Amino acid sequence: MSKVNEAKNFHKVAFIICSFDDDYLNECLFYISRLHIPFGFAVEVVIIDDPFSIASGYNDAMCSCDAAIKIYLSEKLFILNQNFIYDIIACFRQDSAIGAIGIKGASFIQKRSDGKENYNIGASYVQDVYSDVITQVRTDKKVNEFGVTPRVHTTDETLLVTRYDYHWEERLYGDYFNIASQCIILRKHNHQIAIPYQDCMWAFYDEVLVNSNDYEFCKAKFYDLYKNYFAEFRNTDITSYKSLSSKEKDKLDKEIKVKASVYTICNRLLELVKSMLNEKQYYLAFNALKDAGTAICYNKLLIDIHFILEIHHLEDVYEMLLFADSIECKEDESFYEALLHKFNLLKFMMRRVAFSHIPVKTIMQLILKNKFSMIAIIVTTLHFIPEEYFYILGELGQLLKKEDEDAYSKWNTLLVEITKYEEQTSSIIH
Repeated sequence: MSKVNEAKNFHKVAFIICSFDDDYLNECLFYISRLHIPFGFAVEVVIIDDPFSIASGYNDAMCSCDAAIKIYLSEKLFILNQNFIYDIIACFRQDSAIGAIGIKGASFIQKRSDGKENYNIGASYVQDVYSDVITQVRTDKKVNEFGVTPRVHTTDETLLVTRYDYHWEERLYGDYFNIASQCIILRKHNHQIAIPYQDCMWAFYDEVLVNSNDYEFCKAKFYDLYKNYFAEFRNTDITSYKSLSSKEKDKLDKEIKVKASVYTICNRLLELVKSMLNEKQYYLAFNALKDAGTAICYNKLLIDIHFILEIHHLEDVYEMLLFADSIECKEDESFYEALLHKFNLLKFMMRRVAFSHIPVKTIMQLILKNKFSMIAIIVTTLHFIPEEYFYILGELGQLLKKEDEDAYSKWNTLLVEITKYEEQTSSIIH
């Protein structure tokens, strides 16, 4: 891979995003807009809408942008550290050998089935789709024994900050291993990959489920493209499919087929539930997901729909404003799409409150104006913001007390009863 864009603006930073979902893109851009910009620096945001592949989108953006520092990130990654730009510049200045920076990385390369267990250095908040809670992933180190920021083989697929441009490998096609591939390309050119220590979490990632079929295809392609690279390292745990015994191959093939079947079933269920919601058959959809049980954990949209319908069910039980009431569809937008959009807005808004971007009072005003029910606020908070920020539910109660005693009394009752309900139902996989 040849280096490109030799003529660069060394006082410019570019955020490069491949976009597939307007709701998530807009929220990603919101957090970028809140970042502090060093004096004398310019910031550019390059958006590639629905590219043929992640790698091709990144190549198009890279070649059109003269920024020396390029930040490739998922639209589902929200940068919380407002000094992020300052921190990455400081990291690059620490050592000229550093060619790229990530927030999580792998100090060794290990072949796994789910694509996420390798990262043993770094930190971030992750919306864990398998347990419907926010987990704080922290395995980072301030420095190693030599007082230097830890180096890794590769970063995770959510973010990569570079100061050297090399063409992204487009033969990978899919959504997986693109950043891992770029890290290998950078290392081949003697650039190091660093993971700075985070005093506070730098980012929040709304995790995307791995599609088994696509992942296995990309994984096989990735290992085939870089088999010579892996052979150079003794600390890797890479086993090629060809070297497996017949028994091991049969076992792996069976696991892949089972996962593929589950994904196929979930995709069919999603289409069925979408049609039910478009016909406003809420309880048919609710029961369909209930019957599916833990299988819905393999589809992120089914998980979101599960909580939308849980909110709707509880609102109905408590005879409150229904979440779906006030839905207005835009031109060429289905009712399901409008419903999901409203849910995303609520989810994002509660996170903005948690991360101190908007005041708690804003939520109180929405409750008093019947824009969202108390139940919708409580359920969304319990499942979509980190647990250490649950105190905002108490703050909301105190604000309601000052404005409306009846609303405060109802809030306290609902908070106790809904929390108990959530504890009893636990999560969608238990």
